[in-house]
Amino acid sequence: MKTEERVEIEIIAAQAKAKKYLTTYYTCRNCQKNGTKTPIIAAKSPKALIPKSMASPSALAYLMNQKYTCGMPLYRMEQDFLRMGLVFPRQTMSNWIIAGASLLEPLVKELKRELLSNTVLMADETTVQVLHEPGKTAQSKSYTR
Repeated sequence: MKTEERVEIEIIAAQAKAKKYLTTYYTCRNCQKNGTKTPIIAAKSPKALIPKSMASPSALAYLMNQKYTCGMPLYRMEQDFLRMGLVFPRQTMSNWIIAGASLLEPLVKELKRELLSNTVLMADETTVQVLHEPGKTAQSKSYTR
């Protein structure tokens, strides 16, 4: 007779998965037995985004989005991760975000170059009160950057 459609929205919460990368090293065992000098060769494996860290591109993007788009402080992210069974101290997340910001520097420079190439720019001129700003009273207004 008829078909009715009903749509539901499902939200899949953030998931954390561990990815392991194995790097295999090779050398000639026969050459070693005979005393011949041989190089040790490493198979290619993906390079870490931040050297000697567990931060993947998706983990770093998640942290930066939560902090800067959603305004979530690191101590709350730390608590969220603990509920997921993960231990990421605030200092670690802070270090990752700082390293991630430096990785985005070429993009920021390109965006700035593009903005400055325009003849007209728009800006948010909302003022804020800053209590301890050098050279200003606590009652004065300042602009956000």
